[in-house]
Amino acid sequence: MRLMGQRWIYRVGATTIHVDNAFDAWGRGNERMVVDGVVHGQATSWMKRSTVIAAPVIVDGIERRFEATVRGGVVRMFCEATLDGAPIEPAGILETDWKGAIDSWPDENAWKAEGWIAKRP
Repeated sequence: MRLMGQRWIYRVGATTIHVDNAFDAWGRGNERMVVDGVVHGQATSWMKRSTVIAAPVIVDGIERRFEATVRGGVVRMFCEATLDGAPIEPAGILETDWKGAIDSWPDENAWKAEGWIAKRP
């Protein structure tokens, strides 16, 4: 099946965090958080308005809490993230589309600069 996806990239100190979202035409969605290449949370749902994924990150030797809320709009997705409760902006937004199962993810090289799907609010 055809899937469309967005990736929000956050940088916290030397840590890189990807918040990925995928969805299909039937309302199924999949979100995950990847911290420095390691998956820290993944959720699959059907017709869900929002998903919250959180993970601890180490910044300057101190453990902090990074939390991302991915929510659906009419024709696109949004991601709002916080670090210890304070809003943090993405360093970049990417998108792609691919064919696969709802719990599949594209090759890392498939992500490209934001277009109509993944826009900043």
